[in-house]
Amino acid sequence: MANNLEEEQERTPSSDMLFLRVMSKRRIWVCIFVLVYAIILTSSWNFLKSILFWYNLQSKSSSSTSGWLAFYTFVLLRAVFGVVSMVAALAVMMPATLVTWIAIVVLLAFFGMSRKENKQKD
Repeated sequence: MANNLEEEQERTPSSDMLFLRVMSKRRIWVCIFVLVYAIILTSSWNFLKSILFWYNLQSKSSSSTSGWLAFYTFVLLRAVFGVVSMVAALAVMMPATLVTWIAIVVLLAFFGMSRKENKQKD
């Protein structure tokens, strides 16, 4: 068995092992998490600024301000905030769900019937 492990390590390139070693660090995952949040916030902020710029441009060009323009802008702004909120909730929910399922599987494995109990019943 030890020989199989050594052969497997010899077959995998050192770059793959380095990648696995780096990605196993908790700091790396925290940095990735913060980076994704920063990208989401930056892109949504820029999108919100472009919506408000579009609204200001449309309201200045038309002499009579339309209620539909304000309503359309309101719906767009609410949609952006909703999408960003859902993405943030999913980013928090996924690791929590994974940890919960792992805990359930481990608890079921420990509190299930042992092999000795199964053999005694038969």
